[in-house]
Amino acid sequence: MTKSFALGMATASRGACHMRSRPSLDILRLPAPLLEKLYGGEVDPDFTSYDGKGRMIWWHELLNAVCDSLGVCRFMTVFSSPHAPQYKEFSDLIYLSSGRRISGEDLKTVGERICTLERRMLALWGMDREKDSLPFRYFEPVPEGPAKGHKIDPAGFNKMLDEYYELHGWDENGRPTEEGLKRLEIPL
Repeated sequence: MTKSFALGMATASRGACHMRSRPSLDILRLPAPLLEKLYGGEVDPDFTSYDGKGRMIWWHELLNAVCDSLGVCRFMTVFSSPHAPQYKEFSDLIYLSSGRRISGEDLKTVGERICTLERRMLALWGMDREKDSLPFRYFEPVPEGPAKGHKIDPAGFNKMLDEYYELHGWDENGRPTEEGLKRLEIPL
């Protein structure tokens, strides 16, 4: 069972959406150094591992928020290849099409702002860690296929959730903090 996909489903801002973060690269078993360079931290290449999967989901979520804002098809991004366009290339395309300069880092901040604003609204409506969960079937062993016998372990899931919240700058219940909202210039 792909642990990153499970976390992405549990934390998607529009319900159990498989496209909100969509860490397709996780099933490719790419070399650890490549994953570390791409994601900016350690991510285990084994799709059944919990290690670094919070980082993976956070990273894809930010990039996909930017892609959605630009109207860029996910199939033309890291969705399909670690060498596909990312923030720097999107920055170049924005400049070429509009003359406006915005850095790749600024675009990443835009992605953070989008995700945190969505979460802020959801938190105001009662979204929290308890609701960032999965149906009970995820916690049962997979009966067949490449992940046969694997399941989501509650401790492993909580470890991923902790990492994911921390990277977003949210508290342990998945609520954006005042400090994080200020950093992203989101009104309190």
